[in-house]
Amino acid sequence: MNKSAKSFEDLYLIPTLKFHPLTGDIKGEYAISLTGYYRLIITKNGETFDIAKIEEVSKHYDD
Repeated sequence: MNKSAKSFEDLYLIPTLKFHPLTGDIKGEYAISLTGYYRLIITKNGETFDIAKIEEVSKHYDD
């Protein structure tokens, strides 16, 4: 099943993404959980979006 989002708020409605705002040094950016320790970090640019820019795919735990 395909799902799409027309706004950042729509991303919260897709539970498997685990979409969430980040804190600390990267406050103002958001993350979508990928597999294992990896996450996709994105930056919000306005209220809606047509293109998602991949800012970083990172391993954010110390293993």
